[in-house]
Amino acid sequence: PVHLLPILMTVVNLITAWFYTRNGNTGERKQMLVVAAIFLVLLFNLPSGLVLYWTMNNVFSFFRLFVTNREVFKDFDFSKPRRRDFHLSVQSFLKQHEFLFRTMVIVSVAYLLLIFLVQKDAISTLATQVLQMAVALLFIVNIIYSFYKDSESHQKRFKRIILMFLTVEMLTVVIWFIHIWQLNYLYLKLFLIFILTTHFVSLAFYKDIFDRKYIAQHKGAGLKIQSWHFSYLIEPFLLVLLVVVIAPLLIYLSSPDDFYGLVSQLLLHQLVACSIILAVFVLIFWYFKKGQAGINKIVRVLLLLVVVFGFLYQKNLGIMRGYRLVNDDLLQVDLFTVFIDMSILLATVLFVYHVYQKFRFVFLILVLSIVVVEGISVLKGTKEQLSYEKKNFNPELPNPVEAKERLENQFALSKNKQNILIFVLDGLPGFLFNELLQEQQEYFDLFDGFTWYKNTISCGSFTFPSVSGLIGGHQKTIEQLNKDEQHNFRDKIQNTLVVHQKLFADAGYSTVYHKIPYFLNELPSYDSSVYEQFKSQVVHRNDLFSYRKKYVNTYATPEAKDAFLNLPLVNLDYNLLIRLTLFKIVPYVLKKTFYDKHIKAAGKTSEKATEQRIVEVKWRYRVSDSYWSSIVPLINDNSERPTIKVLWTKTMNRRYHINEHFGPPVQEIIKLKYSGYSREEGKNSAKYFFDKFSYLFQKMKDLDVYNNTTIVLVSDHGVHYNSNESWDEKAIYPIFLIKENNARGTLKTSNQLMSNADVFAISTKIAFGKSFDIIESPINLDNPRELIYWSTDHGDKNTLNEKKVPIHFGIRLHSGDDVTDKSTWDTVYVDKKH
Repeated sequence: PVHLLPILMTVVNLITAWFYTRNGNTGERKQMLVVAAIFLVLLFNLPSGLVLYWTMNNVFSFFRLFVTNREVFKDFDFSKPRRRDFHLSVQSFLKQHEFLFRTMVIVSVAYLLLIFLVQKDAISTLATQVLQMAVALLFIVNIIYSFYKDSESHQKRFKRIILMFLTVEMLTVVIWFIHIWQLNYLYLKLFLIFILTTHFVSLAFYKDIFDRKYIAQHKGAGLKIQSWHFSYLIEPFLLVLLVVVIAPLLIYLSSPDDFYGLVSQLLLHQLVACSIILAVFVLIFWYFKKGQAGINKIVRVLLLLVVVFGFLYQKNLGIMRGYRLVNDDLLQVDLFTVFIDMSILLATVLFVYHVYQKFRFVFLILVLSIVVVEGISVLKGTKEQLSYEKKNFNPELPNPVEAKERLENQFALSKNKQNILIFVLDGLPGFLFNELLQEQQEYFDLFDGFTWYKNTISCGSFTFPSVSGLIGGHQKTIEQLNKDEQHNFRDKIQNTLVVHQKLFADAGYSTVYHKIPYFLNELPSYDSSVYEQFKSQVVHRNDLFSYRKKYVNTYATPEAKDAFLNLPLVNLDYNLLIRLTLFKIVPYVLKKTFYDKHIKAAGKTSEKATEQRIVEVKWRYRVSDSYWSSIVPLINDNSERPTIKVLWTKTMNRRYHINEHFGPPVQEIIKLKYSGYSREEGKNSAKYFFDKFSYLFQKMKDLDVYNNTTIVLVSDHGVHYNSNESWDEKAIYPIFLIKENNARGTLKTSNQLMSNADVFAISTKIAFGKSFDIIESPINLDNPRELIYWSTDHGDKNTLNEKKVPIHFGIRLHSGDDVTDKSTWDTVYVDKKH
């Protein structure tokens, strides 16, 4: 690996030497070869950064000369009799044996398919690998041999190579009958795809390069093979690559969990789709010779439109949340949008028909650049997703005894010192808790000593704009973070946690954090040094998994166990992915209609549309559920220091809904609600967590740590605007309950205006006797208050690289206002786009 770059650089230099001297003199070629050798010797042991610089410099120089040195496009010179006669012999052979060549391809494909159908359960993995190499090389050599059959100098050599691979193939067939092993289907599929692609690409090459009228109508030295002919294959290939590979992967990687499948599944199906589509292109070029010029112009127009609308001219529509884009209001079509789209469409057609031919190579280089840039992004994201899948589906679990010891240390409470427990119930709206209180009177006794602040607003509309304020207080709300234009949000959010942990740790507190969104326990690669600093404070998923597997009953009830064991496995949601890909590349004048009819509307029929889909969520159920099932037995009173724990759970953002038995029923898993949750589904999820709290509170009372523990139950936001059941007036309404030290008695309610950003001021007031936020602790204060709810885009991992996040509008409330009464809302800021 250390010396890979010098070798790569030398390869680039050799390619450059050949390409730019193929029509030149041998002296110049020798000079370039000597320079390549000198560079290899001098740079072989130098630092990789310097070698990378020289390598990339040579690569850029190579492509730059395509534009600046037009002599590289010099046509092949066929004035020499030997070269002309050779190519004429190739052409003559191909024309005489064209039917035989086509028959060979068809028979070989049928033969391979027959092998797959008949022997798929009997071929060994080893034999499959040998067969892949043998047959692939056999057919490649066969095709090359067909080109050079009439050349006596090559005939015997190719015959020997073919005989050698035929022998290998025969030996492989013998292995099939010796080793009757279970076949690895993935290998065989990839093998067939590779063979088919090899056939079609080779066929397209010979048909397009050697069998065109440019050779047939030769006149002595006038015989030419144009370099531009390669574009007849390159352009369809680039179009397929952008539409079938890069665009779907970009969409998938932005929110992989929403498609309920693995990226490895997607890659395999993309490979199949590419082979089939390219095969169709080849057949079109093959059988419709007279219409090839028109077909290629259509391909070029489509390629240009895909590049512009799919990758260059983009609006920030946000990520998918089920069947809805977060910023779908930007899809509204106005006169300016129509003008821009029509101008692009008209300019594209005119460009292809009147200008493209002169600048074809420059344009292809630009498209290749886009493919490279997007491809690097896709490659990085795909590697991360494959690594994520490997880690989660095949986790290397720690020793359960050691995991238990670490978890017990993390969940230890102090018997005689201050404890602060902050539970963040992601997305749980306050109005659902209000309705549950009316139905479940026992909750008044369950929340012993708690006060419910029913007039609470969220500091942000989603998790992203809320999380910093919830951890760091009013000084870390999205509005305050936007004022710091020197750092991106990744650094701002990490700094919020650093300040929080350091503040309490320096005061002697034991600090623990679990699944804080956008923080380093979910994104450790951003800053490994900071991650190591907090490693002992972070509750790790694999520790919980290993502990639960050995020590804890995996299922809360028999019904939940049945639902889990009967959970089927399935495939990716290709239907949704295909629709989103088409949506990405169509002009904006069509996006709104396409979105409403083919994406958003699909959510209304998702139960029927997804009935046959099966989703692999076993690991999600087990891991996400294990946290709350494991916390009660882990709680102990062995801490000698005061403690503060911030524990986050995806209460309302689960990939399935909790039923009345606290488990996901199989039929609900298959249907998979995409568009939010109903009231009953939300209540069932809330009941599930409150049931766990009942056991937790009792355990704390048994350990005599309940009275000296402050417990905060808070959500980061309520429901979203435009959710079903017309919840707009309740969107800013999260849940907020607090139990102070020594507080006992049935649940109390308060109409005091509160914000979930008050948690930091409250916890520092309890720990240090004063607030470390820019406000005082609001509990039991009668001071007038003014609080603001900020609405922004949803945010994702890419948003972490931004230094400022647009705020669409704010809602200001004052003391005495009713958070559920829209008439009391004061809009303080509105983005013109919203």
